[in-house]
Amino acid sequence: MKPLIVLLVFLLSGSVFAAADAFSVLDTNSDSALSKEEASSLPGLVENWEVLDANADDRLSFNEFQSYARSSGAAPDSDSQRQEYN
Repeated sequence: MKPLIVLLVFLLSGSVFAAADAFSVLDTNSDSALSKEEASSLPGLVENWEVLDANADDRLSFNEFQSYARSSGAAPDSDSQRQEYN
């Protein structure tokens, strides 16, 4: 439960960097992509997987994850993104 609270705090802070921090917390194997298993701790992420996984590779990139953060109102609509997750 504690990781979920940390993730929600990151996302609710409303910045691209907060989304990147949340992504880093979820990306437990540090492969710069989220599996469904890694994403399962954040409500709504797995439920919307098919929509968010734009290239249908069964992994979410940071850009795809940021779409989730934007749609949930947790991150601003911005073109600036952390390059390490592209």
